[in-house]
Amino acid sequence: MTDETDANPPSPASVPAAVPEPLVTKKNPLRLSLVWIVPILPVMHTIAGRNEVAPHGATFEDGYRAAEVCDAIVRSAENGRREAVTYR
Repeated sequence: MTDETDANPPSPASVPAAVPEPLVTKKNPLRLSLVWIVPILPVMHTIAGRNEVAPHGATFEDGYRAAEVCDAIVRSAENGRREAVTYR
């Protein structure tokens, strides 16, 4: 004797998909707020002095060195020759 459910399996349309609910939904405002709060927490902690910027973010020294490289590129374009990067 076979069970009736074994003889007639459900159609794929009647089986709910195993797809998780999207992170951002109108039904769940907490999830929506976490989308914005979680990535900004390290920035807020750095501003408050709890975290260091380096090694994950650019420091003032990184910006200074990048500016010196840009200045050397401009000098090279003006002169038409190779320029050394000089840090003052």
